[in-house]
Amino acid sequence: MLLGIADRGASIPIDSAKASSDLFLTYFSNKKEATRSRIEELLKFYGNRVEEKDDVLLFCKFYILYIFVCILFSSSTYNVPLCLIDIVDDFENLDRFNWVEAIHEFMAPQLPKIGDIFSSTETKHANTNLPYLKGFAGLLAVSV
Repeated sequence: MLLGIADRGASIPIDSAKASSDLFLTYFSNKKEATRSRIEELLKFYGNRVEEKDDVLLFCKFYILYIFVCILFSSSTYNVPLCLIDIVDDFENLDRFNWVEAIHEFMAPQLPKIGDIFSSTETKHANTNLPYLKGFAGLLAVSV
């Protein structure tokens, strides 16, 4: 329940490679992908323009996208799943989605790889013989 994010509601299609919101069309459509560095550029630009209400709202949207790409949906490429741009553009309805499920669906396929990194050969799950995370390793994996 990080930051009060919802653990119930509509599913988020994290693997969707499509976006069509105004936010996407205005700031990301001419780019091949929405990246961490592009969001950083937009944050710096709108961080200096906080006198207009619309600029403050844009800053908030880009900040949330930045949190998504750096913490919740982090990957080695720092690409933002495109569906998140559309969801963030509908700022007032962020709480109608099941964020806990989306984070789990994003992380679940990566857990065996992370388990190999954090676990030795002696820390295999008794029933499946797959590596698993123990102690604080799961928290470290999420925050990296």
